[in-house]
Amino acid sequence: MNPQQHVLLVEDSHTQALNLGHVLEQAECRVDWAPTVEAAMEQLNQNSPDLIVLDYYLPGIPGDELCRRIRMNIDTRNIPILMLTTDATHDAELRGLESGADDFVPKSADPAVLLARVRTLLHRSASQVAIPGLVEQRFRRARLLTIDDSPTYQQYLIGELEQEGYQIEKAMCGTEGLEKLLREPFDCALVDLVMPEMTGIEVCRQVRSLRRLDDSIALLMLTGQETKEDLTQALEAGADDFVGKSSDMAVLKGRIRALLRRKFCQEDNRRIVEELKSKEVELVRARSEKVLAEAQAALNAELEQRVEQRTAELAKANRDLAQQTRENEMFVYSVSHDLRSPLVNLQGFGGELKATCQELRKLLEESSLPPADKQRTLSLVDDDMGMSIRFIQTAVLRLSKIVDALLQLSRAGRVEYQFQPVDVQPLVARVIDSFSVTIAERGATIQAGALPTVWGDPTTIERVIANLIGNALNYLDPNRPGLIEVSSVPSPTEDASDGHASQRTIYVRDNGLGIPDAYRDKIFKIFQRLHPEIAGGEGIGLAIVLRAVGRHGGKVWFESREGQGTTFFVSLPAPREEPASLTLACAE
Repeated sequence: MNPQQHVLLVEDSHTQALNLGHVLEQAECRVDWAPTVEAAMEQLNQNSPDLIVLDYYLPGIPGDELCRRIRMNIDTRNIPILMLTTDATHDAELRGLESGADDFVPKSADPAVLLARVRTLLHRSASQVAIPGLVEQRFRRARLLTIDDSPTYQQYLIGELEQEGYQIEKAMCGTEGLEKLLREPFDCALVDLVMPEMTGIEVCRQVRSLRRLDDSIALLMLTGQETKEDLTQALEAGADDFVGKSSDMAVLKGRIRALLRRKFCQEDNRRIVEELKSKEVELVRARSEKVLAEAQAALNAELEQRVEQRTAELAKANRDLAQQTRENEMFVYSVSHDLRSPLVNLQGFGGELKATCQELRKLLEESSLPPADKQRTLSLVDDDMGMSIRFIQTAVLRLSKIVDALLQLSRAGRVEYQFQPVDVQPLVARVIDSFSVTIAERGATIQAGALPTVWGDPTTIERVIANLIGNALNYLDPNRPGLIEVSSVPSPTEDASDGHASQRTIYVRDNGLGIPDAYRDKIFKIFQRLHPEIAGGEGIGLAIVLRAVGRHGGKVWFESREGQGTTFFVSLPAPREEPASLTLACAE
Protein backbone atom coordinates (compact mmCIF):
# COMPACT_ATOMS: atom_id res chain seq x y z
CA MET A 1 0.00 0.00 0.00
CA ASN A 2 1.33 3.39 -0.90
CA PRO A 3 1.56 5.50 2.31
CA GLN A 4 0.97 8.65 0.27
CA GLN A 5 -2.46 7.59 -1.01
CA HIS A 6 -5.10 10.20 -0.40
CA VAL A 7 -8.71 9.50 0.67
CA LEU A 8 -11.46 12.13 0.70
CA LEU A 9 -14.12 11.31 3.32
CA VAL A 10 -17.46 13.04 2.74
CA GLU A 11 -19.51 12.60 5.93
CA ASP A 12 -21.75 15.10 7.76
CA SER A 13 -21.51 13.31 11.11
CA HIS A 14 -18.44 14.26 13.11
CA THR A 15 -18.62 11.05 15.17
CA GLN A 16 -18.95 8.86 12.07
CA ALA A 17 -16.09 10.77 10.43
CA LEU A 18 -13.80 10.06 13.42
CA ASN A 19 -14.66 6.33 13.37
CA LEU A 20 -14.22 6.03 9.61
CA GLY A 21 -11.00 8.04 9.73
CA HIS A 22 -9.59 5.61 12.27
CA VAL A 23 -10.40 2.66 9.96
CA LEU A 24 -8.89 4.41 6.91
CA GLU A 25 -5.71 5.23 8.83
CA GLN A 26 -5.19 1.48 9.25
CA ALA A 27 -4.81 1.38 5.45
CA GLU A 28 -1.95 3.93 5.81
CA CYS A 29 -3.96 6.62 4.03
CA ARG A 30 -3.95 10.38 4.36
CA VAL A 31 -7.57 11.32 5.09
CA ASP A 32 -9.20 14.66 4.34
CA TRP A 33 -12.70 15.21 5.80
CA ALA A 34 -15.44 17.21 4.08
CA PRO A 35 -18.63 17.61 6.15
CA THR A 36 -20.70 18.96 3.26
CA VAL A 37 -21.04 18.54 -0.52
CA GLU A 38 -19.83 22.10 -0.99
CA ALA A 39 -16.66 21.40 1.04
CA ALA A 40 -16.09 18.19 -0.92
CA MET A 41 -16.41 20.03 -4.27
CA GLU A 42 -13.95 22.69 -3.06
CA GLN A 43 -11.38 20.03 -2.14
CA LEU A 44 -11.87 18.26 -5.48
CA ASN A 45 -11.14 21.55 -7.23
CA GLN A 46 -7.83 21.77 -5.39
CA ASN A 47 -6.55 18.20 -5.86
CA SER A 48 -7.78 14.75 -6.88
CA PRO A 49 -7.79 12.03 -4.21
CA ASP A 50 -7.08 8.36 -4.85
CA LEU A 51 -10.44 7.32 -3.30
CA ILE A 52 -13.69 9.02 -2.28
CA VAL A 53 -15.63 7.53 0.65
CA LEU A 54 -19.09 9.08 0.39
CA ASP A 55 -22.09 9.05 2.74
CA TYR A 56 -25.30 8.37 0.83
CA TYR A 57 -27.39 10.71 3.02
CA LEU A 58 -25.98 14.21 3.05
CA PRO A 59 -27.67 17.53 3.83
CA GLY A 60 -28.67 19.47 0.73
CA ILE A 61 -27.42 17.41 -2.20
CA PRO A 62 -27.69 13.61 -1.59
CA GLY A 63 -24.67 11.38 -2.04
CA ASP A 64 -25.91 9.73 -5.27
CA GLU A 65 -26.26 13.18 -6.92
CA LEU A 66 -22.70 14.11 -5.86
CA CYS A 67 -21.55 10.79 -7.28
CA ARG A 68 -23.16 11.60 -10.65
CA ARG A 69 -21.50 15.02 -10.71
CA ILE A 70 -18.13 13.46 -10.00
CA ARG A 71 -18.64 11.00 -12.86
CA MET A 72 -19.63 13.77 -15.29
CA ASN A 73 -16.38 15.70 -14.73
CA ILE A 74 -13.47 14.51 -16.91
CA ASP A 75 -10.94 15.34 -14.19
CA THR A 76 -12.66 13.23 -11.51
CA ARG A 77 -14.61 10.63 -13.48
CA ASN A 78 -11.97 7.95 -12.90
CA ILE A 79 -11.67 8.34 -9.11
CA PRO A 80 -13.08 5.20 -7.37
CA ILE A 81 -16.03 5.91 -5.06
CA LEU A 82 -17.08 3.85 -2.03
CA MET A 83 -20.62 4.71 -0.89
CA LEU A 84 -21.67 4.30 2.77
CA THR A 85 -25.20 4.35 4.14
CA THR A 86 -27.20 3.38 7.17
CA ASP A 87 -29.84 1.96 4.79
CA ALA A 88 -28.72 -1.59 4.04
CA THR A 89 -31.63 -2.39 1.73
CA HIS A 90 -31.14 -3.64 -1.83
CA ASP A 91 -32.90 -0.59 -3.23
CA ALA A 92 -30.44 1.79 -1.55
CA GLU A 93 -27.53 -0.32 -2.80
CA LEU A 94 -28.89 -0.27 -6.37
CA ARG A 95 -29.40 3.49 -6.27
CA GLY A 96 -25.86 4.03 -5.06
CA LEU A 97 -24.36 1.75 -7.67
CA GLU A 98 -26.46 3.22 -10.47
CA SER A 99 -25.37 6.73 -9.54
CA GLY A 100 -21.77 5.80 -10.31
CA ALA A 101 -20.36 4.36 -7.10
CA ASP A 102 -17.82 1.58 -7.46
CA ASP A 103 -18.77 -0.16 -4.23
CA PHE A 104 -21.52 0.03 -1.60
CA VAL A 105 -20.97 -0.82 2.07
CA PRO A 106 -23.44 -0.40 4.94
CA LYS A 107 -22.15 1.60 7.86
CA SER A 108 -23.05 -1.33 10.05
CA ALA A 109 -20.58 -3.60 8.23
CA ASP A 110 -17.59 -5.03 10.06
CA PRO A 111 -14.61 -2.59 9.97
CA ALA A 112 -12.47 -5.40 8.52
CA VAL A 113 -14.89 -5.71 5.57
CA LEU A 114 -14.81 -1.95 5.02
CA LEU A 115 -11.00 -1.96 5.19
CA ALA A 116 -10.74 -4.83 2.68
CA ARG A 117 -12.97 -3.01 0.16
CA VAL A 118 -11.06 0.26 0.66
CA ARG A 119 -7.75 -1.50 -0.01
CA THR A 120 -9.17 -3.13 -3.14
CA LEU A 121 -10.39 0.17 -4.54
CA LEU A 122 -7.09 1.89 -3.70
CA HIS A 123 -5.17 -0.85 -5.46
CA ARG A 124 -7.29 -0.45 -8.57
CA SER A 125 -6.87 3.32 -8.37
CA ALA A 126 -3.08 3.08 -8.21
CA SER A 127 -2.95 0.75 -11.24
CA GLN A 128 -5.66 2.28 -13.37
CA VAL A 129 -3.15 3.98 -15.74
CA ALA A 130 -0.55 1.22 -15.70
CA ILE A 131 -1.50 0.02 -19.21
CA PRO A 132 -0.99 2.89 -21.65
CA GLY A 133 -2.47 3.03 -25.12
CA LEU A 134 -5.50 0.83 -24.44
CA VAL A 135 -8.05 2.15 -26.93
CA GLU A 136 -11.42 0.44 -27.36
CA GLN A 137 -14.69 1.31 -29.03
CA ARG A 138 -16.72 3.64 -26.89
CA PHE A 139 -19.99 1.74 -27.35
CA ARG A 140 -19.85 -2.03 -27.39
CA ARG A 141 -21.38 -5.06 -25.72
CA ALA A 142 -19.46 -6.15 -22.67
CA ARG A 143 -18.10 -9.73 -22.73
CA LEU A 144 -18.53 -11.70 -19.50
CA LEU A 145 -17.16 -15.08 -18.48
CA THR A 146 -18.88 -17.15 -15.79
CA ILE A 147 -16.68 -19.73 -14.04
CA ASP A 148 -18.84 -22.09 -11.98
CA ASP A 149 -19.05 -25.88 -11.58
CA SER A 150 -22.84 -25.80 -11.16
CA PRO A 151 -24.60 -26.20 -14.56
CA THR A 152 -27.93 -25.14 -12.99
CA TYR A 153 -26.61 -21.88 -11.61
CA GLN A 154 -24.63 -21.28 -14.78
CA GLN A 155 -27.80 -21.54 -16.87
CA TYR A 156 -29.71 -19.29 -14.50
CA LEU A 157 -26.92 -16.70 -14.42
CA ILE A 158 -26.51 -16.68 -18.20
CA GLY A 159 -30.22 -16.27 -18.75
CA GLU A 160 -30.41 -13.27 -16.40
CA LEU A 161 -27.29 -11.53 -17.71
CA GLU A 162 -28.12 -11.99 -21.40
CA GLN A 163 -31.24 -9.92 -20.72
CA GLU A 164 -28.85 -7.08 -19.83
CA GLY A 165 -27.32 -7.26 -23.33
CA TYR A 166 -24.04 -8.89 -22.30
CA GLN A 167 -22.15 -11.47 -24.35
CA ILE A 168 -21.72 -14.49 -22.07
CA GLU A 169 -19.20 -17.32 -22.19
CA LYS A 170 -19.04 -20.08 -19.60
CA ALA A 171 -16.36 -22.29 -18.05
CA MET A 172 -17.14 -25.24 -15.79
CA CYS A 173 -13.89 -25.08 -13.75
CA GLY A 174 -11.07 -22.74 -12.84
CA THR A 175 -8.57 -24.26 -15.28
CA GLU A 176 -10.94 -23.92 -18.22
CA GLY A 177 -11.72 -20.38 -17.15
CA LEU A 178 -8.02 -19.38 -17.06
CA GLU A 179 -7.47 -20.87 -20.53
CA LYS A 180 -10.36 -18.84 -21.94
CA LEU A 181 -9.18 -15.67 -20.23
CA LEU A 182 -5.76 -16.12 -21.80
CA ARG A 183 -7.17 -16.93 -25.23
CA GLU A 184 -10.00 -14.38 -25.58
CA PRO A 185 -10.64 -10.84 -24.32
CA PHE A 186 -13.24 -10.44 -21.56
CA ASP A 187 -14.39 -7.40 -19.62
CA CYS A 188 -15.53 -9.18 -16.47
CA ALA A 189 -15.30 -12.66 -14.96
CA LEU A 190 -17.81 -14.01 -12.43
CA VAL A 191 -15.91 -16.62 -10.42
CA ASP A 192 -17.44 -19.14 -8.01
CA LEU A 193 -15.59 -19.22 -4.70
CA VAL A 194 -15.87 -22.97 -4.08
CA MET A 195 -14.93 -25.23 -7.02
CA PRO A 196 -13.11 -28.58 -7.28
CA GLU A 197 -9.45 -28.66 -8.45
CA MET A 198 -9.03 -24.88 -8.31
CA THR A 199 -10.90 -22.52 -6.00
CA GLY A 200 -12.09 -19.08 -7.01
CA ILE A 201 -9.42 -17.59 -4.72
CA GLU A 202 -6.68 -19.34 -6.73
CA VAL A 203 -8.24 -18.25 -10.02
CA CYS A 204 -8.12 -14.61 -8.87
CA ARG A 205 -4.51 -14.94 -7.73
CA GLN A 206 -3.39 -16.42 -11.06
CA VAL A 207 -5.29 -13.83 -13.08
CA ARG A 208 -3.69 -10.99 -11.15
CA SER A 209 -0.23 -12.60 -11.43
CA LEU A 210 -0.48 -12.54 -15.22
CA ARG A 211 0.61 -9.11 -16.45
CA ARG A 212 -1.39 -9.51 -19.64
CA LEU A 213 -4.63 -9.94 -17.68
CA ASP A 214 -3.91 -7.86 -14.57
CA ASP A 215 -6.10 -4.73 -14.52
CA SER A 216 -7.56 -5.52 -17.95
CA ILE A 217 -10.44 -7.56 -16.53
CA ALA A 218 -12.83 -7.02 -13.61
CA LEU A 219 -13.22 -9.99 -11.22
CA LEU A 220 -16.40 -10.54 -9.22
CA MET A 221 -16.43 -13.36 -6.65
CA LEU A 222 -19.70 -15.32 -6.13
CA THR A 223 -20.28 -17.52 -3.12
CA GLY A 224 -23.04 -19.42 -1.48
CA GLN A 225 -21.77 -18.60 2.01
CA GLU A 226 -21.13 -14.90 2.49
CA THR A 227 -18.69 -14.63 5.43
CA LYS A 228 -16.27 -11.94 6.46
CA GLU A 229 -13.30 -14.30 6.09
CA ASP A 230 -14.28 -15.31 2.53
CA LEU A 231 -14.79 -11.68 1.51
CA THR A 232 -11.42 -10.66 2.93
CA GLN A 233 -9.58 -13.54 1.23
CA ALA A 234 -11.31 -12.88 -2.11
CA LEU A 235 -10.51 -9.17 -2.12
CA GLU A 236 -6.92 -9.79 -1.02
CA ALA A 237 -6.54 -12.37 -3.82
CA GLY A 238 -7.46 -9.73 -6.40
CA ALA A 239 -11.24 -9.81 -6.69
CA ASP A 240 -12.84 -6.42 -7.35
CA ASP A 241 -16.13 -7.27 -5.62
CA PHE A 242 -17.77 -9.98 -3.56
CA VAL A 243 -21.48 -10.90 -3.87
CA GLY A 244 -23.41 -13.74 -2.32
CA LYS A 245 -25.37 -16.03 -4.63
CA SER A 246 -28.34 -15.63 -2.38
CA SER A 247 -28.43 -11.87 -2.95
CA ASP A 248 -31.10 -10.25 -5.06
CA MET A 249 -30.23 -10.63 -8.79
CA ALA A 250 -30.78 -6.88 -9.16
CA VAL A 251 -27.96 -6.28 -6.68
CA LEU A 252 -25.67 -8.60 -8.63
CA LYS A 253 -26.55 -6.80 -11.87
CA GLY A 254 -25.92 -3.45 -10.19
CA ARG A 255 -22.54 -4.64 -8.96
CA ILE A 256 -21.60 -5.84 -12.46
CA ARG A 257 -22.68 -2.54 -13.99
CA ALA A 258 -20.61 -0.65 -11.42
CA LEU A 259 -17.54 -2.78 -12.18
CA LEU A 260 -17.99 -2.39 -15.95
CA ARG A 261 -18.65 1.32 -15.61
CA ARG A 262 -15.41 1.77 -13.72
CA LYS A 263 -13.51 -0.43 -16.18
CA PHE A 264 -14.85 1.44 -19.22
CA CYS A 265 -14.25 4.75 -17.48
CA GLN A 266 -10.63 3.79 -16.90
CA GLU A 267 -10.26 2.72 -20.52
CA ASP A 268 -11.79 5.97 -21.74
CA ASN A 269 -9.48 7.86 -19.43
CA ARG A 270 -6.46 6.01 -20.85
CA ARG A 271 -7.71 6.67 -24.36
CA ILE A 272 -8.15 10.37 -23.64
CA VAL A 273 -4.71 10.56 -22.00
CA GLU A 274 -3.10 8.82 -24.97
CA GLU A 275 -4.95 11.05 -27.42
CA LEU A 276 -3.80 14.11 -25.50
CA LYS A 277 -0.25 12.76 -25.47
CA SER A 278 -0.49 12.06 -29.19
CA LYS A 279 -1.80 15.56 -29.84
CA GLU A 280 0.95 17.01 -27.68
CA VAL A 281 3.58 14.98 -29.54
CA GLU A 282 2.12 16.11 -32.87
CA LEU A 283 2.14 19.70 -31.66
CA VAL A 284 5.75 19.43 -30.48
CA ARG A 285 6.70 17.75 -33.75
CA ALA A 286 4.91 20.43 -35.76
CA ARG A 287 6.63 23.15 -33.77
CA SER A 288 9.98 21.40 -34.16
CA GLU A 289 9.47 20.98 -37.89
CA LYS A 290 8.50 24.63 -38.17
CA VAL A 291 11.56 25.72 -36.20
CA LEU A 292 13.77 23.42 -38.28
CA ALA A 293 12.18 24.67 -41.50
CA GLU A 294 12.73 28.28 -40.46
CA ALA A 295 16.33 27.51 -39.45
CA GLN A 296 16.92 25.65 -42.71
CA ALA A 297 15.41 28.51 -44.70
CA ALA A 298 17.60 31.01 -42.87
CA LEU A 299 20.65 28.82 -43.41
CA ASN A 300 19.83 28.38 -47.09
CA ALA A 301 19.36 32.12 -47.49
CA GLU A 302 22.68 32.78 -45.77
CA LEU A 303 24.41 30.14 -47.90
CA GLU A 304 22.88 31.56 -51.08
CA GLN A 305 24.06 35.01 -50.07
CA ARG A 306 27.55 33.69 -49.37
CA VAL A 307 27.58 31.79 -52.69
CA GLU A 308 26.46 34.90 -54.57
CA GLN A 309 29.07 36.98 -52.79
CA ARG A 310 31.78 34.39 -53.42
CA THR A 311 30.70 34.03 -57.06
CA ALA A 312 30.90 37.78 -57.52
CA GLU A 313 34.35 37.83 -55.90
CA LEU A 314 35.56 34.99 -58.12
CA ALA A 315 34.11 36.65 -61.23
CA LYS A 316 35.91 39.87 -60.33
CA ALA A 317 39.11 37.96 -59.61
CA ASN A 318 38.83 36.20 -62.99
CA ARG A 319 38.26 39.49 -64.76
CA ASP A 320 41.23 41.04 -62.95
CA LEU A 321 43.36 38.00 -63.77
CA ALA A 322 42.35 38.09 -67.44
CA GLN A 323 43.06 41.81 -67.57
CA GLN A 324 46.40 41.31 -65.86
CA THR A 325 47.23 38.45 -68.23
CA ARG A 326 46.42 40.58 -71.26
CA GLU A 327 48.49 43.44 -69.86
CA ASN A 328 51.39 41.08 -69.16
CA GLU A 329 51.18 39.66 -72.66
CA MET A 330 51.08 43.12 -74.18
CA PHE A 331 54.02 44.13 -72.01
CA VAL A 332 56.03 41.07 -73.05
CA TYR A 333 55.14 41.65 -76.68
CA SER A 334 56.01 45.35 -76.45
CA VAL A 335 59.31 44.72 -74.68
CA SER A 336 60.24 41.90 -77.05
CA HIS A 337 59.34 44.00 -80.08
CA ASP A 338 61.24 47.00 -78.77
CA LEU A 339 64.30 44.88 -78.01
CA ARG A 340 64.47 43.48 -81.52
CA SER A 341 65.53 46.81 -83.12
CA PRO A 342 68.53 47.39 -80.79
CA LEU A 343 69.54 43.77 -81.25
CA VAL A 344 69.49 44.14 -85.01
CA ASN A 345 71.64 47.25 -84.65
CA LEU A 346 74.07 45.43 -82.36
CA GLN A 347 74.23 42.55 -84.78
CA GLY A 348 74.92 44.98 -87.64
CA PHE A 349 77.57 46.84 -85.66
CA GLY A 350 79.20 43.55 -84.76
CA GLY A 351 79.35 42.63 -88.43
CA GLU A 352 80.83 46.01 -89.35
CA LEU A 353 83.34 45.71 -86.50
CA LYS A 354 84.35 42.28 -87.71
CA ALA A 355 84.78 43.62 -91.29
CA THR A 356 86.81 46.53 -89.92
CA CYS A 357 89.04 44.11 -88.00
CA GLN A 358 89.61 42.07 -91.16
CA GLU A 359 90.46 45.24 -93.11
CA LEU A 360 92.79 46.32 -90.32
CA ARG A 361 94.54 42.93 -90.36
CA LYS A 362 95.03 43.22 -94.13
CA LEU A 363 96.55 46.66 -93.74
CA LEU A 364 98.83 45.44 -90.97
CA GLU A 365 100.07 42.59 -93.09
CA GLU A 366 100.91 45.02 -95.91
CA SER A 367 102.53 47.54 -93.56
CA SER A 368 106.32 48.06 -93.20
CA LEU A 369 106.28 47.63 -89.41
CA PRO A 370 109.06 45.64 -87.88
CA PRO A 371 108.17 41.98 -87.81
CA ALA A 372 107.94 41.82 -84.04
CA ASP A 373 105.59 44.80 -83.80
CA LYS A 374 103.56 43.54 -86.71
CA GLN A 375 103.12 40.14 -85.10
CA ARG A 376 102.17 41.65 -81.76
CA THR A 377 99.58 43.93 -83.41
CA LEU A 378 98.10 41.08 -85.47
CA SER A 379 97.76 38.94 -82.30
CA LEU A 380 95.96 41.84 -80.63
CA VAL A 381 93.53 42.10 -83.56
CA ASP A 382 93.01 38.33 -83.92
CA ASP A 383 92.85 37.32 -80.27
CA ASP A 384 91.53 40.16 -78.14
CA MET A 385 89.38 42.03 -80.64
CA GLY A 386 88.26 38.84 -82.38
CA MET A 387 87.24 37.24 -79.08
CA SER A 388 85.27 40.34 -78.07
CA ILE A 389 83.53 40.42 -81.47
CA ARG A 390 82.63 36.68 -81.17
CA PHE A 391 81.33 37.24 -77.60
CA ILE A 392 79.17 40.15 -78.79
CA GLN A 393 77.78 38.10 -81.68
CA THR A 394 77.04 35.10 -79.42
CA ALA A 395 75.29 37.27 -76.82
CA VAL A 396 73.25 39.02 -79.50
CA LEU A 397 72.22 35.65 -80.98
CA ARG A 398 71.26 34.34 -77.53
CA LEU A 399 69.26 37.45 -76.71
CA SER A 400 67.55 37.29 -80.11
CA LYS A 401 66.41 33.74 -79.36
CA ILE A 402 65.02 34.83 -75.98
CA VAL A 403 63.16 37.71 -77.62
CA ASP A 404 61.74 35.31 -80.25
CA ALA A 405 60.62 32.96 -77.45
CA LEU A 406 58.96 35.81 -75.56
CA LEU A 407 57.13 36.82 -78.72
CA GLN A 408 55.96 33.23 -79.14
CA LEU A 409 54.77 33.18 -75.52
CA SER A 410 52.83 36.42 -75.95
CA ARG A 411 51.28 35.22 -79.22
CA ALA A 412 50.26 31.94 -77.51
CA GLY A 413 47.77 33.90 -75.43
CA ARG A 414 46.54 36.24 -78.20
CA VAL A 415 46.51 34.27 -81.42
CA GLU A 416 43.15 33.31 -82.89
CA TYR A 417 42.75 29.52 -83.02
CA GLN A 418 41.13 27.76 -85.98
CA PHE A 419 39.59 24.70 -84.33
CA GLN A 420 39.24 21.63 -86.54
CA PRO A 421 40.02 17.89 -86.50
CA VAL A 422 43.81 17.49 -86.46
CA ASP A 423 45.54 14.22 -87.41
CA VAL A 424 48.60 14.18 -85.13
CA GLN A 425 50.43 11.40 -87.03
CA PRO A 426 51.69 13.44 -90.06
CA LEU A 427 52.16 16.45 -87.81
CA VAL A 428 54.65 14.51 -85.65
CA ALA A 429 56.43 13.26 -88.77
CA ARG A 430 57.02 16.86 -89.90
CA VAL A 431 58.34 17.85 -86.49
CA ILE A 432 60.77 14.90 -86.40
CA ASP A 433 61.99 15.81 -89.88
CA SER A 434 62.59 19.42 -88.78
CA PHE A 435 64.85 18.14 -85.96
CA SER A 436 66.84 15.77 -88.22
CA VAL A 437 70.10 17.72 -87.88
CA THR A 438 69.85 17.97 -84.08
CA ILE A 439 68.88 14.30 -83.85
CA ALA A 440 71.98 13.36 -85.84
CA GLU A 441 74.23 15.61 -83.74
CA ARG A 442 72.92 14.11 -80.49
CA GLY A 443 73.06 10.54 -81.82
CA ALA A 444 69.43 10.08 -80.76
CA THR A 445 66.59 7.90 -82.05
CA ILE A 446 62.94 9.00 -82.22
CA GLN A 447 60.16 6.39 -82.48
CA ALA A 448 56.64 7.47 -83.47
CA GLY A 449 53.78 5.15 -82.50
CA ALA A 450 50.07 5.27 -83.26
CA LEU A 451 48.73 8.79 -82.77
CA PRO A 452 45.13 9.99 -82.60
CA THR A 453 43.09 12.69 -84.26
CA VAL A 454 42.22 15.56 -81.91
CA TRP A 455 40.20 18.77 -81.95
CA GLY A 456 42.27 21.94 -82.03
CA ASP A 457 44.37 24.45 -83.93
CA PRO A 458 46.87 22.59 -86.19
CA THR A 459 49.65 25.18 -86.01
CA THR A 460 49.48 25.42 -82.22
CA ILE A 461 49.38 21.65 -81.73
CA GLU A 462 52.43 21.26 -84.01
CA ARG A 463 54.26 23.87 -81.91
CA VAL A 464 53.31 21.99 -78.71
CA ILE A 465 54.74 18.72 -80.10
CA ALA A 466 57.84 20.51 -81.35
CA ASN A 467 58.48 22.10 -77.95
CA LEU A 468 58.11 18.73 -76.15
CA ILE A 469 60.42 16.91 -78.61
CA GLY A 470 62.91 19.80 -78.51
CA ASN A 471 62.83 19.72 -74.72
CA ALA A 472 63.49 15.97 -74.74
CA LEU A 473 66.45 16.46 -77.15
CA ASN A 474 67.88 19.20 -74.94
CA TYR A 475 67.88 17.01 -71.83
CA LEU A 476 69.20 13.72 -73.20
CA ASP A 477 71.97 12.11 -71.19
CA PRO A 478 75.24 12.65 -73.10
CA ASN A 479 76.67 9.45 -71.59
CA ARG A 480 74.21 7.05 -73.28
CA PRO A 481 72.35 6.79 -76.60
CA GLY A 482 69.25 8.93 -76.57
CA LEU A 483 65.79 7.40 -77.20
CA ILE A 484 62.59 9.43 -77.59
CA GLU A 485 59.14 7.86 -78.06
CA VAL A 486 56.07 9.75 -79.27
CA SER A 487 52.79 7.85 -79.02
CA SER A 488 49.32 7.85 -77.36
CA VAL A 489 47.51 6.07 -74.53
CA PRO A 490 43.81 5.51 -73.85
CA SER A 491 42.34 8.44 -71.94
CA PRO A 492 39.48 8.41 -69.42
CA THR A 493 36.28 9.48 -71.12
CA GLU A 494 34.31 12.25 -69.47
CA ASP A 495 30.55 11.90 -69.15
CA ALA A 496 29.06 13.49 -72.24
CA SER A 497 25.99 14.49 -70.22
CA ASP A 498 28.17 16.96 -68.34
CA GLY A 499 28.94 18.78 -71.58
CA HIS A 500 32.58 17.56 -71.75
CA ALA A 501 33.95 15.78 -74.81
CA SER A 502 36.15 12.75 -74.36
CA GLN A 503 39.91 13.34 -74.36
CA ARG A 504 42.81 11.88 -76.35
CA THR A 505 46.21 11.64 -74.66
CA ILE A 506 49.59 11.97 -76.42
CA TYR A 507 52.89 11.40 -74.66
CA VAL A 508 56.56 12.18 -75.33
CA ARG A 509 58.93 9.88 -73.39
CA ASP A 510 62.72 10.16 -73.18
CA ASN A 511 65.52 8.34 -71.36
CA GLY A 512 67.32 11.56 -70.50
CA LEU A 513 68.50 13.29 -67.38
CA GLY A 514 65.11 13.42 -65.66
CA ILE A 515 63.71 16.21 -63.51
CA PRO A 516 65.24 16.85 -60.05
CA ASP A 517 62.72 16.97 -57.21
CA ALA A 518 63.58 20.61 -56.50
CA TYR A 519 62.35 21.63 -59.97
CA ARG A 520 59.08 19.66 -60.18
CA ASP A 521 56.99 22.70 -59.25
CA LYS A 522 58.93 25.08 -61.51
CA ILE A 523 59.31 23.45 -64.91
CA PHE A 524 56.23 25.14 -66.42
CA LYS A 525 57.46 28.57 -65.41
CA ILE A 526 59.46 30.71 -67.84
CA PHE A 527 63.28 30.80 -67.80
CA GLN A 528 63.53 27.56 -65.79
CA ARG A 529 66.45 25.60 -67.30
CA LEU A 530 67.21 22.43 -65.34
CA HIS A 531 70.74 21.67 -66.60
CA PRO A 532 72.07 24.85 -68.24
CA GLU A 533 75.60 23.46 -68.27
CA ILE A 534 74.48 20.57 -70.50
CA ALA A 535 71.30 21.50 -72.30
CA GLY A 536 70.33 24.44 -74.50
CA GLY A 537 67.00 26.20 -74.76
CA GLU A 538 65.64 29.39 -73.35
CA GLY A 539 63.36 27.93 -70.63
CA ILE A 540 60.11 29.10 -72.24
CA GLY A 541 58.99 26.10 -74.29
CA LEU A 542 57.09 24.27 -71.50
CA ALA A 543 55.35 27.50 -70.44
CA ILE A 544 54.13 27.86 -74.04
CA VAL A 545 52.95 24.21 -74.01
CA LEU A 546 50.98 24.70 -70.80
CA ARG A 547 49.30 27.88 -72.04
CA ALA A 548 48.43 26.50 -75.49
CA VAL A 549 47.03 23.19 -74.19
CA GLY A 550 45.03 25.02 -71.54
CA ARG A 551 43.39 27.16 -74.21
CA HIS A 552 42.39 23.96 -76.00
CA GLY A 553 40.59 22.72 -72.89
CA GLY A 554 43.23 20.05 -72.25
CA LYS A 555 45.77 19.19 -69.55
CA VAL A 556 49.55 18.72 -69.29
CA TRP A 557 51.33 16.61 -66.71
CA PHE A 558 54.52 14.59 -66.39
CA GLU A 559 56.18 11.61 -64.74
CA SER A 560 59.91 11.65 -64.12
CA ARG A 561 62.73 10.02 -62.20
CA GLU A 562 66.06 11.77 -61.98
CA GLY A 563 68.65 10.02 -64.14
CA GLN A 564 66.05 7.75 -65.81
CA GLY A 565 64.09 10.07 -68.06
CA THR A 566 60.79 11.94 -68.27
CA THR A 567 57.38 11.42 -69.86
CA PHE A 568 55.17 14.41 -70.69
CA PHE A 569 51.45 13.75 -71.24
CA VAL A 570 49.13 16.05 -73.19
CA SER A 571 45.36 15.47 -73.26
CA LEU A 572 43.35 17.21 -76.00
CA PRO A 573 39.63 17.06 -76.89
CA ALA A 574 38.46 14.36 -79.32
CA PRO A 575 37.19 15.49 -82.75
CA ARG A 576 33.64 16.76 -83.02
CA GLU A 577 31.38 18.24 -85.66
CA GLU A 578 31.65 21.81 -84.43
CA PRO A 579 33.89 24.05 -86.55
CA ALA A 580 34.81 27.16 -84.63
CA SER A 581 37.18 30.12 -84.64
CA LEU A 582 37.71 31.32 -81.12
CA THR A 583 40.02 33.60 -79.22
CA LEU A 584 40.16 32.26 -75.64
CA ALA A 585 41.71 33.63 -72.49
CA CYS A 586 44.87 31.94 -71.37
CA ALA A 587 44.23 29.05 -68.94
CA GLU A 588 47.06 27.98 -66.73
